[in-house]
Amino acid sequence: MPKTLALKFAYDGTKFDGFAVQPHGKTVEGEIIKALRAIGIKSSPRPASRTDKWVSARGNVMGLETDFPAGKLVKALNGILENIWFYAVADAPADFKPRHANWRLYRYIMPNEKFDVPAMKRCAEMLVGEHDFSALAKKDEDKNPKRNILSASVSKKGKFIILELKAQSFLWSMVRGIAELMKEAGRKKVGEDSILKILAGERKSSLHYAPPENLVLLDVHYDKLKFRNIREAVRKMKKEIGAELEKAEARQKILQAIVH
Repeated sequence: MPKTLALKFAYDGTKFDGFAVQPHGKTVEGEIIKALRAIGIKSSPRPASRTDKWVSARGNVMGLETDFPAGKLVKALNGILENIWFYAVADAPADFKPRHANWRLYRYIMPNEKFDVPAMKRCAEMLVGEHDFSALAKKDEDKNPKRNILSASVSKKGKFIILELKAQSFLWSMVRGIAELMKEAGRKKVGEDSILKILAGERKSSLHYAPPENLVLLDVHYDKLKFRNIREAVRKMKKEIGAELEKAEARQKILQAIVH
């Protein structure tokens, strides 16, 4: 008899034309469905988050009904997929709804443009709690624009500024809207009074959305699920990502040679 599994997976979003299935183009969800069909699974996966085009993930989650043993399922999927890695599983109840997570954690990485980091940290503190984010997200008439930010932090690491946001759920492109607001705060182009008005829904924002390729979904958490890593899958993921890092480092050296 099929049982319900929760599978944690990572992907390099820059390799795809988005997450959700599309009539044309290579998508994360589309490739996963193809892989499932290739190993004889006809049930449809239910993702926790359908990330924006070019957004990556370390800890997205998918619900699936199957009679496949968990370890064999992960190995079979990873043997087919490229730039998508399944690496952890949890037994889930039959009524498991992946979108009903306790929280999601995103990280946005931006080059430091000599930002006023203390101003960005003050902005992050203002985000915590329930606010109207309609000015910082794409419109969706069917959804309540209010969201409760559980935590928000800004840190400086080398040449980069790291923004991390945790909430039960986010609006469409909301994290990228917040990231752009952070940049404007760091450039001293938006003050605390304006930020308060934006978060109260009293002022429309003319901000653009920060580029998606700098965003990663770090984790999706469920209090009642206990994930267990599949060691072989974790090793495979680290090896393949390590190879990509070596390519990126080599590319950096080539560009440096051209400049210098």
